[in-house]
Amino acid sequence: MFLPDVALIDERMPQMSGRELAGVPRGNPALTGVTLVALSGFNQDADVQRSKSAGFDLHLTKPVSIDEIIRATEKR
Repeated sequence: MFLPDVALIDERMPQMSGRELAGVPRGNPALTGVTLVALSGFNQDADVQRSKSAGFDLHLTKPVSIDEIIRATEKR
């Protein structure tokens, strides 16, 4: 079974919100070590808090460069 180290999840998706999707790996014991990164167009304190409350480990504001993703996830 493939177990990722990091999952980048856009918070705004057509069928399911990223916040809803964040609960899926958090509910699976095999995926507890996955770092969940919220990708959002919003970066107010309330937006970041909603991401944290949904189970995300990190909140990055779009557009995000690959270098920014690497720096953020290397710290974990």
